[in-house]
Amino acid sequence: MAVNLSPTDYNFRVCTSSTRPSVPIDGMTIFETDTKETLQYYSAAAVWRRPWNMPWGVVGYVSNTSSTQSITTSEADLTSLTVTITAVANRFYKISAKVGISTNTSAHTTTIRIYADGSAVDGTSGSRSSASNGFLSTITPVAYATGLAAGSRIIKLRALVDLDTSTARYSTETAYLIVEDIGPSSATPA
Repeated sequence: MAVNLSPTDYNFRVCTSSTRPSVPIDGMTIFETDTKETLQYYSAAAVWRRPWNMPWGVVGYVSNTSSTQSITTSEADLTSLTVTITAVANRFYKISAKVGISTNTSAHTTTIRIYADGSAVDGTSGSRSSASNGFLSTITPVAYATGLAAGSRIIKLRALVDLDTSTARYSTETAYLIVEDIGPSSATPA
């Protein structure tokens, strides 16, 4: 015997962000035509989220294309390379960056560190690179964070040089910071 079901009988809805179901059930899936997002309802947290077991992609990106900055022996934020994300508890984040460093001295080491809310992420010591006289060296630090608290989080790049404070500079030609959600760090949503 065939059963005819209407679209409202399924646990899937097509809607907009302003016409979401008013009485959703746990696990209900919607596709929002205005945001092009597929979302699932989690009743424990009473929120609509992307499917939990999938990577959610880029959640923050910033690049600096307007200035350069001297790097000294005192660690400091790199200009315009700070991004604020809205973290979700129990998610796994990949934080990566690319920074070009130029120098007039061949005998120095530059360190770039990734910070989340004022602390080095996962205790990373950063990426190190020595640049030769007059050449550009590219530093590409990567960190993985599983313990970011839910809510607004500030991710930034900081830099320092071990000596020769007057000639190390970072170049904006290659400078960026990107934060990606790469999947769950626990089996269930927060």
